[in-house]
Amino acid sequence: RQVTVAAAILEAGGFADFADRRRVRLIRPSSDGENKRFTIDVKAVLERGDASKDMLIQPGDYIVVPERLFNF
Repeated sequence: RQVTVAAAILEAGGFADFADRRRVRLIRPSSDGENKRFTIDVKAVLERGDASKDMLIQPGDYIVVPERLFNF
């Protein structure tokens, strides 16, 4: 089954109150030892249906949801 970053976040219970939904990071280990990093605007995916901004998760990937700098 193929799962996207947005779907994985929703399956995990969604975002915390102060999550930065526009700068979700996908970290993908590579065979050369250098991790590839992608930034995903999950807010655009969920609110506007812009699936072009989403990515499929692969085995070994990490998803990092940072906190927003300003929480108001």
